[in-house]
Amino acid sequence: MPDEFQIRIHGDASQPTLVYLPGTHGDWTVVGNFRRALGSRVRFVEFTYPRTVTWSLEEYAAGVEATLLEQGIRRGWLLGESFGSQVIWP
Repeated sequence: MPDEFQIRIHGDASQPTLVYLPGTHGDWTVVGNFRRALGSRVRFVEFTYPRTVTWSLEEYAAGVEATLLEQGIRRGWLLGESFGSQVIWP
């Protein structure tokens, strides 16, 4: 399916989970230095959004949730940058 999320998970599952949702750029290209600064203190999960212009915020939110559940991630802190903060609310 072309409308798929990509996910990268860094760190150990025993650490607190921090999920990063990008801004309108839609991927993890600007968060690398932040992730490295966190080091091994958290399990850092980062997303790339599907390349679509037809989805609603609710569809993005449902996709994020489904992708996290597929990876066995059921708890964590959400960090939304710009557009990503709007995805978090639904």
